Amino acid sequence: MLLPLNATKQEQALVDATDYKVDPSCIRGFKFSLKEETLPWIIEEYGLEAILRWVKDRRKAIVEGVKFQRLRGTPKSLKIALKWANIEDITIIEEPPVDAKTVRLLVEKGANVNAADVRGHTALHLAITEKRLEIVRELIKSGADINAEEYGNKCTPLHLACMVGKMEIVKELVEAGAEIEQENKFVMTAMDYAKNSKEIAEVLKKETDRVEKLFMKG
Repeated sequence: MLLPLNATKQEQALVDATDYKVDPSCIRGFKFSLKEETLPWIIEEYGLEAILRWVKDRRKAIVEGVKFQRLRGTPKSLKIALKWANIEDITIIEEPPVDAKTVRLLVEKGANVNAADVRGHTALHLAITEKRLEIVRELIKSGADINAEEYGNKCTPLHLACMVGKMEIVKELVEAGAEIEQENKFVMTAMDYAKNSKEIAEVLKKETDRVEKLFMKG
């Protein structure tokens, strides 16, 4: 049975006592096999419908779309998007990246650390997708909502940190009290997205075990 690493003994016992007609483990890794019948579901899960206007091949849309999402906000992501529109002969001039000191100054001047764009992305969401550890630390220190949900997929900062595979950021969020078992639109938790990283999965499991022990003592 597919259970997260932080499953309790009671949950495991329930699974063991259930007579499944079909072995649930058969769905493990289905989204990475890219079978024709699963393509529409994967495209919806990752919110790639808009890309199909530019990339007609659904398999290519998934591969490049996921890469675009992970690089979102960087010059590399812009180059990917421009390539979809057949615009390749162009020079992208990069502005100096915002640093933690600038973030701190903006907050001191009254900037709303939890302001969101039209898709529900806060500064914390964006800093995580760009893997900016120092800015993530500064935003958390400045009161960023560590469990803020995007409007569409309802992904939290921890979901995104597990997606991009940045263990240091995952640790920062966990230590700040991020909700590990919070589900997004697709009923996926951070642990589900961490399954491809043993190190991140262990960080999450260690924290859930700690919280469970505290709960049992209380």
